[in-house]
Amino acid sequence: MKKKKKKKNLIKITTLLFFSLIILKNIPIPIISSIIISYILNTLIKNIIKKNISYKKAFVITYFSFITIFIIIVIIITPKIWNEISNFIHETPKILKITKNIILNITQEYPNYFTQKHINILTKYIISNIHNIGKQIISSSISLIPETINLTINVFIIPIIVFFVLR
Repeated sequence: MKKKKKKKNLIKITTLLFFSLIILKNIPIPIISSIIISYILNTLIKNIIKKNISYKKAFVITYFSFITIFIIIVIIITPKIWNEISNFIHETPKILKITKNIILNITQEYPNYFTQKHINILTKYIISNIHNIGKQIISSSISLIPETINLTINVFIIPIIVFFVLR
């Protein structure tokens, strides 16, 4: 009977949080994620306490396990994202060179279908689109600065909020 009641309460809380996010779009994500993480960690603490371990020890074990996993995830994901971005930047000139060679070879391989006039039009189109893409990348990079700062702050705030919610 208690398990059904807990499941109903969890469903109510989840539904309430979901609709709160939809209605009040400005609810800080760190607070909500910290509450969810704390709820999960609190369950782990209760399971550890059932094995005749004090609350303090269960709290320390659970919280430090959470911090360790959290740090490992941040340490693994951040360099991978950075490597992918730098690989993309380094590979772009190679991709453009290959594309240029393909375009130049089209007239030789298919002279009946593509003339030099077609290639000139295609080249102008590609160059204008590359300029537009470059502008979009720069503008989106600038707009990502506040989001990056927000993400960095969240990475530090979430474990702190989890700590205080669990206590």
